[in-house]
Amino acid sequence: TAIVLQDRAALVVDGRYTVQAAEQVDTSVITPVQMAEMSAEDWIAAHLKAGTTLAYDPWLHTSDGLKRLEQAVARAGGHLVPVDINLVDVIWIDRPDAPQAPVRPHPIAYAGETAAAKLERIRRKMAEDKVDALVVSDPHNFAWAFNLRGGDVGHTPLPLGYAIIPAQGQASLFFDPAKMTNEAGDAVGDLASFVAIGGFQGALDELGSKGGKIRIDSATGAVALIRRI
Repeated sequence: TAIVLQDRAALVVDGRYTVQAAEQVDTSVITPVQMAEMSAEDWIAAHLKAGTTLAYDPWLHTSDGLKRLEQAVARAGGHLVPVDINLVDVIWIDRPDAPQAPVRPHPIAYAGETAAAKLERIRRKMAEDKVDALVVSDPHNFAWAFNLRGGDVGHTPLPLGYAIIPAQGQASLFFDPAKMTNEAGDAVGDLASFVAIGGFQGALDELGSKGGKIRIDSATGAVALIRRI
C-alpha cells in the first residue's frame, strides 16, 4: 500500500518484500514500512496532519477497507474524500496497455463440471436467499463459474473482468472484447453475453435502478461498485 502525503510518503509491505522494498525504493523520498510493525492505517493516523484531506480511489478499496481508512483518518483529525480520477493514473503517462491475453475455455476434463451446472447451483442459492442478481468481482470466481481461463495475471491463469448473473436469463461478462476467442465464445454459448468492460458501470446503474436485492462479494467488491448500485 502506498500512502503519499504532502511532506512524506510510505510504502507498506508484508514480509515477502522486506529486502526488495529497501533495495528498489528511493528511500530519500519514500519510507518502506513493514506491515508486521505498523499497518497502513496506523501510519496514516500517526503522520496525517490534523485538518488535512486524504484522497482515495473508490475502485481500489473494499467497504471493509474503507471503514479502516475512515477510522485512521478520524484518529488523525483529518478528512477522507473519494476522487473520480485516480491521481496516479493522471501522471503515469507511459503506463503500459491493459493486458489482453486471450480468453480460452477450460476443458471439462479439468473443470469437472459444466458452466451450465455451476450457474444452476449458483442460482439455486440465489433463489434460497431471494437474491435478484449476483455481481462477480473476483477474477477467480469469474474464471471458475464460466470455465474460462486467461493470462492477464502472471503465473495465474485468470482473465480480468466482471460478471453479472441475474436470477433468470443470460449472464453478462464484462472484459476487453479483444481478448475473446472463438473457442471461448462457443464454450459459453447462450449462458452469457459478452460486453466491453466500459459497459460495466452502466450495467451497475441499471441494476440499482431496478431496486432488487443484489449480492456482492464484500472482500473484492470495490466501494465504487457498491455505491453505483
